[in-house]
Amino acid sequence: VKKKKPKLLNKFDKTIKAELDAAEKLRKRGKIEEALSAFQELVRKYPQSPRARYGKAQCEDDLAEKRRSNEVLRGAIETYQEVASLPDVPTDLLKLTLKRRSDRQQFLGHMRGSLITLQKLVQLFPDDMSLKNDLGVGYLLIGDNHNAQKVYEEVLNVTPNDGFAKVHYGFILKAQNKIAESIPYLKEGIESGDPGTDDGRFYFHLGDAMQRVGNKEVMNL
Repeated sequence: VKKKKPKLLNKFDKTIKAELDAAEKLRKRGKIEEALSAFQELVRKYPQSPRARYGKAQCEDDLAEKRRSNEVLRGAIETYQEVASLPDVPTDLLKLTLKRRSDRQQFLGHMRGSLITLQKLVQLFPDDMSLKNDLGVGYLLIGDNHNAQKVYEEVLNVTPNDGFAKVHYGFILKAQNKIAESIPYLKEGIESGDPGTDDGRFYFHLGDAMQRVGNKEVMNL
C-alpha cells in the first residue's frame, strides 16, 4: 500500500506554495544557511504561515546537526512549538511537528519536556496507537513504569496484536517480577517483527525469563 503523502499546506500556504517550494529546495540540496535565511524571510512576511515556520524549524534542526550545536537545537525545539501554536495548522503537519519536537527533546535529555509533548500528541490524536506507544516509552524513560503499563494496556485493548506494545508490556511485567506472565508478551512481540521489537534487550529479557521459569524450549528466534 502506497503511503499517502502528508498534507502540509493549509489554504493560505497553498497561495504561497512557490515561495515555500523554493526555500525547501535549498534545504533539500543541503544549502542549510541559505534555506534558513529564505524561511526566516517567509516567516517575517507571513507570520501566520505554519509551513514557513516549520521550514524554519527544520533548517534550525539541520543546522544543529551540522554544527553539533545544542544551542541551535534548542532554538529548533522552540520553533516547532511555535508551529504547533499557530491557528489552522494541517493535521499531518501538527503531528510531524510535535513528534519531531519530542524526539529532539529526548535527544537533548529533556525527558520530562518530551513527555509533555507526547501527552499533547495523544490528546490531539487519541486514535493513533503509534503515538500511545511513543508515550509509553516516554514514561519508561523517566522511570514511570506504572503509567507506561496503563498506556500499553490501552493500546493492547484496541490493537491486541501490536508487537511494539507487547514487548514493552512484557518488559514491564518482568520488571515487576511477573516472570511467567511476561514471556508470551515478549515472545509474541519479538515474533511480530514490528518496528522497534527487534532489540537485543528484549531478546535478553525473554531468554532470562524463560531460564528463570525453567522453560527449556529452545528459542528459534
